[in-house]
Amino acid sequence: MGSTMRIPFTDFEASSRLILDLDPGKNGMTGQIFKYTPGMSYQDVIANSFEEFSNEMLKRLQANHFSFVDDVIAFDDLYVV
Repeated sequence: MGSTMRIPFTDFEASSRLILDLDPGKNGMTGQIFKYTPGMSYQDVIANSFEEFSNEMLKRLQANHFSFVDDVIAFDDLYVV
């Protein structure tokens, strides 16, 4: 992850991170959100934009489809885990 065009905006115990990608590869979209796990070459795109990601988070919070586990929000379907 040497690109300066990728902005991490979450970090959980030095494992998975969510990244705002401003310089995607040829099959990606500028502004997509992907999950990055150090040591893994696979990157899971979870939203095509920060707006899409934010709307999905809001929808899940408003529907009350989450719980708190050790002071961390955990979604019932493990979204973004």
